[in-house]
Amino acid sequence: VVEGYMDTISLHKAGFTMTVASMGTALTQNQAKMIKRFADKVYICYDGDSAGQNATLRGLDILKENGLDVMVVQLPDKYDPDDVIKAQGREGYLKILDESLPLVEFKLKYLKSKYDKVVETPDYLYAIGDIPIALVAHMDTVFKHPAREVFYDRQQNVIWSPDGLGADDRAGVFAIIQIIKKGLRPHIIFTTDEESGAWGATALSKEQCPFEDLRYVIELDRRGSNDCVFYDCENLEFTEYVESFGFVEAIGSFSDICMICEEWGIAGVNLSIGYRDEHSTSEVLFVGQMLNTID
Repeated sequence: VVEGYMDTISLHKAGFTMTVASMGTALTQNQAKMIKRFADKVYICYDGDSAGQNATLRGLDILKENGLDVMVVQLPDKYDPDDVIKAQGREGYLKILDESLPLVEFKLKYLKSKYDKVVETPDYLYAIGDIPIALVAHMDTVFKHPAREVFYDRQQNVIWSPDGLGADDRAGVFAIIQIIKKGLRPHIIFTTDEESGAWGATALSKEQCPFEDLRYVIELDRRGSNDCVFYDCENLEFTEYVESFGFVEAIGSFSDICMICEEWGIAGVNLSIGYRDEHSTSEVLFVGQMLNTID
């Protein structure tokens, strides 16, 4: 999938006949649905400038929501596919295709491009920002395989999958990426193995807190639309501030910040991110509720 008709023509001439253009950078749900009728795997190849890269992030999520296996083609800065074909020919473009990144790896690369210091281990990843709040999400789900089919109900504004959506985990990661795209740079924590005992968070919590100015921790991993579950919080001002956005305090369960807040002595809260019926093939994600929490 490329941006414009000149890219499409050049790639067709070079033998890449399964190329289509979204005609601009605003890939739509309908376009993704049409692509899904013809293929299960898609390479998204927008221009290498900043507008193209931001459009790639938007397109990735739309394609993924529609059950496509997404790969991201990394073009040289300020190049478009037509430029690559003219400069390097078919073989040069094939080489770039071979170096394409899966969705998760591309998003991690994007994160690293926005932060000066990113530390990655097998158990966790954190990025040091310039806002004294850490946003937390975990990258594992209870499902062994990614969903092959994902459906979006436009009337109900919900996403679901017969394979199990895993939105109780993926929605938090998506939300953090969206917040970064708005130009904000909070501290970021991504963990592994939360579903099997918060092993990633446990490993991180044993280390000295890497954020010198950290005041609060916010996890995006709670079901529903307006729950807020506080951990190790005796700060009434923080509680009242969170509730001023319409969140209502609820009783929570085990999550990553159980470990992090206790070990670091930091107040934390887990906010609703819009999913229901988690850990099952009946799970749904209410998109509007997720976007309200992001805002």
